[in-house]
Amino acid sequence: MVKPQATPHHLHITGVSKRYGQRQLISQVDMSCGTGQVVGLLGRNGSGKSTLLKIIFGSEEAECKQVTMDHRLLEKPFLQKQIAYLPQAGLLPGNYRLKTLVAAMIHSQEIRDQFWSHPRAEEHRNTKVRDLSFGIRRYCEVLLVLHLPAPFLLLDEPFSNVEPLIRNEIKALFRQYGGEKGIIATDHDFDTLLEVADATYLLQGGTSYPIKHRQDLINLHYLPPEQTSTGTRPRDQRFTADQQTLFDLGIASSDLSQGLFSLFEEPETKEGSRCLMQLLLAPLCDRQALEERSAAIAFFQENKGPLAVHRKRMDFISYYLDSGVAVGHGSTATSLLASLKNWHKASNDYYIKEKGITETYEWLRDLSSSYELLLKLEPPPAMASELISALGTINGTDIRTFLSRFERRPLSASIEQQDELLRNKAADAIRHLLHQFYRYEALQAVAQTATLLGFHRPKYLSGTLPQLDIKGLFHPLLDKPVANDFLLDSENVCFLTGANMSGKSTFLKATGIAVYFAHLGLPVPAKSMRLTLFDGLYTTINLSDNLALGLSHFYHEVTRVKQVGKQLQEGARLLVIFDEIFRGTNVRDARRASHEIISAFGDFRDSLFVISSHILEVAEDIKEDPQIQFRCFETELDGDTARYSHHLTAGVCRDSLGWNILQKEGVLELLRKSKEH
Repeated sequence: MVKPQATPHHLHITGVSKRYGQRQLISQVDMSCGTGQVVGLLGRNGSGKSTLLKIIFGSEEAECKQVTMDHRLLEKPFLQKQIAYLPQAGLLPGNYRLKTLVAAMIHSQEIRDQFWSHPRAEEHRNTKVRDLSFGIRRYCEVLLVLHLPAPFLLLDEPFSNVEPLIRNEIKALFRQYGGEKGIIATDHDFDTLLEVADATYLLQGGTSYPIKHRQDLINLHYLPPEQTSTGTRPRDQRFTADQQTLFDLGIASSDLSQGLFSLFEEPETKEGSRCLMQLLLAPLCDRQALEERSAAIAFFQENKGPLAVHRKRMDFISYYLDSGVAVGHGSTATSLLASLKNWHKASNDYYIKEKGITETYEWLRDLSSSYELLLKLEPPPAMASELISALGTINGTDIRTFLSRFERRPLSASIEQQDELLRNKAADAIRHLLHQFYRYEALQAVAQTATLLGFHRPKYLSGTLPQLDIKGLFHPLLDKPVANDFLLDSENVCFLTGANMSGKSTFLKATGIAVYFAHLGLPVPAKSMRLTLFDGLYTTINLSDNLALGLSHFYHEVTRVKQVGKQLQEGARLLVIFDEIFRGTNVRDARRASHEIISAFGDFRDSLFVISSHILEVAEDIKEDPQIQFRCFETELDGDTARYSHHLTAGVCRDSLGWNILQKEGVLELLRKSKEH
């Protein structure tokens, strides 16, 4: 482990003031952090959290600030190596292997050995950063920063969009090294941040408010009123959809060209596509965040194509920023000498710098105009705040210096200084702007898809009991889908029947997809949808034997029901979808088990359940239960031909088509003839 600090240190931040144009972003901040302490910083999008961290770090200028360590003023903490900073957009360039970056950033062999002692890092020692998943990359970045010699660390969103397993491992790193460092961390995953933080502040209206209790966040309107035993309960902001559910709904594939991913208009840039992928795999149950994302998508739907994207330019900028070309440094003479050498013998490194700088200038100039235009179109409040913050970043000292220098002098006379400015001093700001741009590109692609396919924006309800009200629901992958209306509320269990090929499984999948999309903040495949938010979605539609674990189909079903039951007992609000429950056992056991389980589900009034079955006798067993509604897909026989309407209706389907199909296909006749021969 890293050796403990010989003496404790104390960091104090006060008097911070930051203005962008007419907007006062930060006006009164007073917070402190000591070594051995984790301080959490919460705030809405656009509240200035990232800007405040940059001001503390020293990479962002401010009208006024005072950052002291042990009563000693720190003007540029990053130059004095007292504070290390992990930006939200990432720290590690993508073109390098992890081992190369660790060797470059950690000079002590002893400390490097400590870094590699973590198995999660060691298994990716020879992997290029760009090939790491987002969660693994974030884990390695946090681990790396924790091994830097600075006594204080600033971590911007270390937990957001990270899968639960990796999130827990990052939390373990906080516990392991938290006694040796002072850590200030921001994150929208407020539950995790509150768990690891010794002290917490809320940045709101430019002012920092100390948070002593969770109720303080409610009183300051950062969190909605929480549920109590009389009607509500505390809710996590993450939404659970496990691998079986993702597989059932066609979301498990990581390939945008397959399954549900193939629906979406693919963003033009590689990073935009990656951003869309991350969005589609990170559902939430944070109503404010979902409504803000939904409003942004609706804005892009109403204003078609307002964000201009130049794919080649953007891809080259990303390539330039992550390139292995040595970062420029030196005077005007150095730049002119490099230009002369390139004129005499063309250099690929010089070309990358020259083109990268030029493309970045063109992009920043266009981005400023584009964001000003977006503001004139009156975007939703959260998006407007982000745009104003982005324009403030563009007008910040380092980027403003770059733009004015580019316009004032020939690039050949300043290429080394410009390269150093972009890939060193302004690197965090540029990456933050890129990340925001790619996110908007992804949302714009979603908006185009929603308009093309007839998806509509969901409405989120705030009732204490769950409700799902869908009009015109359809499966988005079908060429000619049949739309259905579906309501599930006080009768919180739906028992669904219908013949084979009548549309049961398709309807169940469509319901799951719509609910999953709603928890992404995306438009849904329906004319309208009103729902309360859930903590998770569990489906069992394409369940098979688990040969690897030695589980039969029935035992796998039992395990699945037990998994759901445990979540329900812990108070989770779920939507549960089971197709042909207990089909892996004999009819007698299946009937009894279905009856008992469905009746038990009805007692969990905070959750909704949709259960299909071919065993019609179950309907008789549960027909008196007031919590259960009965829906079916009926089929008509025209002679020997079955006609499927695929329309959902009230009641229980009594159609018996299996024998008709067997006879129509001549199976019995074929077998009899085989016996005669």
